[in-house]
Amino acid sequence: MTLPGGTSVDLAYPQHDADQATPDYAHWTLRVIATLLDAAINAGVAFLAPVGGGSGLPLIGATQPSGWWFFNPWVAIVVVVTTVMQAYLGVTPGKLLVGIAVVNDADARPLGLVRTLLRWLAHLVDGILFIGYLRPLWNSQRKTFADSIVGSTVLVTRHPRPHRRFAPRTGPDVGPPVTWEAPATPSWRPAATWLAAIVCGLGALYGFGPSSIEHRAPVELQCAMSTWDSGPAGLTGATLRTTASTGKITRLGVTRWVDASIQDVSATWTWKGHLSGDEAVVLRLVVTGADGTSTTHDFPFSDISASTATMPIPAAALQRVGDNWSWTASILVNDMSSTPCTGTAAAPL
Repeated sequence: MTLPGGTSVDLAYPQHDADQATPDYAHWTLRVIATLLDAAINAGVAFLAPVGGGSGLPLIGATQPSGWWFFNPWVAIVVVVTTVMQAYLGVTPGKLLVGIAVVNDADARPLGLVRTLLRWLAHLVDGILFIGYLRPLWNSQRKTFADSIVGSTVLVTRHPRPHRRFAPRTGPDVGPPVTWEAPATPSWRPAATWLAAIVCGLGALYGFGPSSIEHRAPVELQCAMSTWDSGPAGLTGATLRTTASTGKITRLGVTRWVDASIQDVSATWTWKGHLSGDEAVVLRLVVTGADGTSTTHDFPFSDISASTATMPIPAAALQRVGDNWSWTASILVNDMSSTPCTGTAAAPL
């Protein structure tokens, strides 16, 4: 349109090519690398702070000498921190390093805690035959099923738009975002990226790094009588046995025992005396660690015709006794203890 005086005005709607360009969706490879980096942190923490005797870890299920991850408070803390990071910053340590962010389709801002948790639960759908996790390879927006369910997108960006809670109080976002990115890199990101690199690196080294592995064959320890048992049981001795090999792993100077749940430990009592069915009989094992702490295991017993008995012993209890520990076995008849036998060991079972 030409105004009086010859001035030309274009009445067409303005085109914001740079602002409304198709976003750079994160490639499947970048998402996998970010997931592995986050898993490395969990693996490293599980190795350095083991709890219990399980072996499961989140994300990739790596085997480590630690408890199931949700029973390990240190790993649980890492999972909570990374979840909150993604909820309000759009990133986890792994995503920081590779330069991707999880944002909302509607306004390109981080999802917030509720939708982040819903997205995490929706990954159960992705786990069916792993089809959902592979879907970014052919989906036009490189989305998993979880992304489609909660309306999220994973972008290649090092300056994602801030969450609404941290954004300047401007007008509300309406419709598609004007831009998929913030105009500049957030001030916190450079320092956070360096910290993430250190944490991921240490996690990888302690979780999966070079290891020195020492295997031990099944063990049989004898408990010797110092004097003859003149009581009704007539205890003659006892034996501690393991039924599977065990070992320990050393990484960067830190040693951890291999999963104790894979082996069975049993104690066997033998005696020559005659027990009566009217008597209350208890088989007792006392384990004393290198620090002097004792643990007592009592087993009620009723088979008076037997002259030997074998009872299962918690394997984990015998792996935390330290070096140069000792143990005693005895038989209680009506709360009266027999003469005990005594055994020693130079290392945990």
